[in-house]
Amino acid sequence: MKHIHHVIPKHMGGTDDASNLIELTVEEHADAHKKLYEEYGYWQDYIAWKGLLGLIKHDECLYISIVEGGKKGAAKSNEAWKDPERKAARLEKFKKSMGGKWIGKSGAENYAAKEYIIIHPNGFTETIKSLKTWCDEKGFNHNTLHKACISRNKPYKGFIIKRI
Repeated sequence: MKHIHHVIPKHMGGTDDASNLIELTVEEHADAHKKLYEEYGYWQDYIAWKGLLGLIKHDECLYISIVEGGKKGAAKSNEAWKDPERKAARLEKFKKSMGGKWIGKSGAENYAAKEYIIIHPNGFTETIKSLKTWCDEKGFNHNTLHKACISRNKPYKGFIIKRI
């Protein structure tokens, strides 16, 4: 039985061109991946080497692929956010997608902030955006206030809050 082996593996940038492919027996194929693993240390070659020889089962090959692939993906994702220029560019793209309705956590205007009408115990009425910011300023617990007023339609410490 013959296998097709990439001389330069795809995970190292190799292609499917005929010049990069070679026919090997199963044992030769496993040996080729063993040598690549010993020289470069790529987990893909480890799986190919051990899997071709039947030293690890298919389930274990899949498990290693998922774990190692997740590490690579997480590392790429984290690196993208560590670069200040890329972070700023992605944030700008996000702001544009929100139609300019994003200023930040200051509470003034935030795409996720809902508008509320607040009736104070003395009858004064105000309209706000960002209930969380308002609660922080007044010293109220945002979750408790939200559950009482919005979910259960009850006053909280004399305040009546309605979402617009």
